[in-house]
Amino acid sequence: MSSELESYSGSGSETLLDEVLATIKGQEDLNRVGGVLEHFWDMFVLDAFIGNNDRNNGNWGLLLDYKTDEMSLAPVFDNGGAFFNKRSLAQMEVRLQDKKSIDEDAFINPLCVFKYTGLDNEGRQINPFKFMESRENDDCNEAVERFLEKVDLPEIEKIISAVPESFGSLQVMPQIQKDFYKELLKVRHEKIAEISCSFASNIL
Repeated sequence: MSSELESYSGSGSETLLDEVLATIKGQEDLNRVGGVLEHFWDMFVLDAFIGNNDRNNGNWGLLLDYKTDEMSLAPVFDNGGAFFNKRSLAQMEVRLQDKKSIDEDAFINPLCVFKYTGLDNEGRQINPFKFMESRENDDCNEAVERFLEKVDLPEIEKIISAVPESFGSLQVMPQIQKDFYKELLKVRHEKIAEISCSFASNIL
C-alpha cells in the first residue's frame, strides 16, 4: 500500500479494498478499538465460507456506550446476502446433482462487495477464494488460520440438521435446502483448508 493510502482517512463508504484498509488504519474512532483489522479479515474469510456477498461498510461496525464513551466491536450482523437466499428448492436440487454446478456456486458466484485496486483490475469485484489463494495479504493469511482453528464443520452440520423442515403450515428448511447448504459449506471448508496447506508448503 502506498504511503498516501497509509494516511488516508475516508468516510467508510469506499468499496476499493485498499481504501477500506486505509480507512481502518486512518480513522481515529477505529483506532480507539483494538482488533478492528483482524475483525475485518475474519469477516472476509467467514463471508467467503457462507457465501455472503453483501458485507458492505454499513454491515459491520462499532458499538458506543454513551455512559462510558467506550467503543467496542459490534457483533456481526446482517448476513442476509448469504446462502443463495433467492434460489428456489428446485434449483438447489438440480445443482446438487452436478459437481461442476456446486463448485461454481461455492467458488465463482460468491464475489464479495469489495473491489480490486490498480490500473488492470480497478472496479472489478474480488473473488474471495482467489484472493485467499494469492496469499498477497498477510492479515488475510492469518485470518484463514484463525478460521480453521475456530470453525467446527460437524457442529455446523448438526445445527443445520436440527432446524425443523416445517412448523405447522410454514415451510422452514426442507431437506433439499439443508443438503445444499451442507454441501456448499463442506467444499468451501475443504478449499480453505487446502489454501492453508499451500501456505505451509510454501513456507517449508
